[in-house]
Amino acid sequence: IVDSDTPTEFDKLAVSLGLKDIEVVKMQSNQLFSSLAELQAYDCVVLANVPRANGVLSTNVEDTASFTDDQIQMLVRNTEQFGAGLLMIGGPNSFGAGGWSNTELEKAMPVDFQIKNAKVRAVGALAMMMHASEIAQGNYWQKVIGIEALKVLGPMDYCGVAHWDNFSSKEDWLWRDKKGSGLVQVGTSQKSMMAKLDRMQPGDMPDFEPAMLMCYKGLASCPASVKHAIIISDGDPSPPGASVGMFKRARIKVSTVAVGAHGTIEDTRLRGIAEATGGKFYRATNPKALPRIFQIEARRVARPLVKEDQNGIPVGIVDRRHEMVGGIEGDPPPIKGFVLTQVKENPLVEVVMRAGAMKDAGPENTTILARWIYGAGKTAVITTDAGQRWATPWQDGWESFDKLYTQVIRDVMRPVNEQADYSIATDVKDGKVRVVVTALKKDGEFLNFLDMSAVGTGPKMENISMQMRQEAPGRYVGEMPATEAGSYLLAINPGKGPDGKQQPPLLTGVNVPYSAEFRERETNDLLITTLASLKPKGGEVGVKMPDFTPNQTSIDKLIGAVDTFRRTLPKAMSSTDIWPLILLLAAGIFLVDVAIRRITIHFYWVMPAVAYAWGRVMQRPLEPVRTEAMERLRSKKAAVTSQLDERRASSRFEPQFDADTYSPQRDLGDVLQDATGGSSSATHQQPLQPPPSSAAGGPEQDTYTERLMAAKMKARKDMGG
Repeated sequence: IVDSDTPTEFDKLAVSLGLKDIEVVKMQSNQLFSSLAELQAYDCVVLANVPRANGVLSTNVEDTASFTDDQIQMLVRNTEQFGAGLLMIGGPNSFGAGGWSNTELEKAMPVDFQIKNAKVRAVGALAMMMHASEIAQGNYWQKVIGIEALKVLGPMDYCGVAHWDNFSSKEDWLWRDKKGSGLVQVGTSQKSMMAKLDRMQPGDMPDFEPAMLMCYKGLASCPASVKHAIIISDGDPSPPGASVGMFKRARIKVSTVAVGAHGTIEDTRLRGIAEATGGKFYRATNPKALPRIFQIEARRVARPLVKEDQNGIPVGIVDRRHEMVGGIEGDPPPIKGFVLTQVKENPLVEVVMRAGAMKDAGPENTTILARWIYGAGKTAVITTDAGQRWATPWQDGWESFDKLYTQVIRDVMRPVNEQADYSIATDVKDGKVRVVVTALKKDGEFLNFLDMSAVGTGPKMENISMQMRQEAPGRYVGEMPATEAGSYLLAINPGKGPDGKQQPPLLTGVNVPYSAEFRERETNDLLITTLASLKPKGGEVGVKMPDFTPNQTSIDKLIGAVDTFRRTLPKAMSSTDIWPLILLLAAGIFLVDVAIRRITIHFYWVMPAVAYAWGRVMQRPLEPVRTEAMERLRSKKAAVTSQLDERRASSRFEPQFDADTYSPQRDLGDVLQDATGGSSSATHQQPLQPPPSSAAGGPEQDTYTERLMAAKMKARKDMGG
């Protein structure tokens, strides 16, 4: 149970749970958990009327209690991935009234902390006055605190930011509505407002009075029921005048934050504004504490979310079949108050108890008890308290008080696996985490074919997923990389059990240590002394050098005092196996032997290659020796050759024809051969003589063609005759 303001408020609840065999550990919000591993020791976490940021525990801002974003994420992961229950109990510091709006915790709950019902009037208005800060990254931190304060506000709230505009050199609102008012209803404009805050460049405001008058006029005309103003400054502008009285008469409190104040005068100026209006003064020396201050102050405008009635608010049970209210007869007694919320539009949300009908709130805003399944676990809300403020009729006169809270916590807490026995072993090696799960039934038999998987969280809150595979009967193994040192937490989902129902997750974790080079190691004197006392064969024992003290001696003197290279020791001998070398040599010989047996090598190519190479050398032409006599012979040869060619061309071929030697039985080919001067046999070797000239007075000499044609005609005539 995590509580804050009144440590004894939930003592009776803790005692009641203890009597029902539920071990309870109480934790205050200024001593919260620091890691997800710390939460694994608990099956359920109860946030009992605890705000996100609480300034009551300490007057020093740096010591105020606050949930960081990482701690909120740990709470959600503890339920979503590791199956732990998460219960939020109401009170004036819980839900939206406690500054939990727009956080990861709101997403995990079955109700929203912001009212979206149009019937509910605007609940609060917040005016922030920003003055340029002279601390490191002052303007950056002003953007951060403005955004954090805006997150706390609901859609029905009003918000405005007054700053010194460097372009117009005057005070101005950071945004305005259509009517020109600087206080604008958040509604659906929250993201655009945050974007403008992120681009804001506040200037050095010379005077408080104009900006405070502007804030007063905006708040006075705003229809909100709760109005509040915050000033962040170093205190050097001129002090305000009549505006302080206006805030006081209108009962609008102004809180001031001194950031980078120059001295006592500036602190006194800001403190006076806060005390005169009933606000609170903060002095911040650490800029990281500024968002926490604005979370605390922004809670003031969310207080109308609390619905109180001293005459009593009736409560009815909606679903009597639900496990949380099983065995409870009748309706609970009326309560004196609760926190308005908005039921999520999700079929998984189960509303068990609800307050009676109200004029300004619908049924979706009057939830008293609701639950839903979130990831591997369950979350639930009880919007009234369990202490000494609103639920006193339950504690004092209702016999089912203990039963109700016991059944609610048992319903949401992490379940126990009663269907099977599992043993988990983890190991870290070579940058990987190995998880081995052995699954057995209650009778000792192996549990096989489970659809097992695992999810988890690393040292930097990163998500981890791992598949589990079955390697043997009842044995499932999974691996994941583990490059970062730190704690790794895993939730193993065994899947459906022997009865077909989903089994609760199995939890395990492993720590990956830092590398050995980052460890602080002390000198092992015992090991060094033992090594020095060893006596080698034929030698002497070693000498342990004295301890080195930098302030008393130098390292050179220390080394010079001891002979680290003694020659009295025997020579060091070592033996090395020779078989690897012999094996390598044998393998080489084996390859050579196989090559000689299987590969034929000849040298037929040697001579052609030599001849080719020699021919390439001899191909180089030699320059001929030219003489005068040789040139004359060459010219003479050319002239004679030319004359012979001319004679051949001019001479005619005239074969001799002999009529006596002609026979008709000779074929035409022989005649032609004889006519051309050839001979087809040994009997016709005599050249044919041309026929005698005609006595009738023909041409003196016939041509070769004419003689050939005459012989051909004569031969045909004879053959025909």
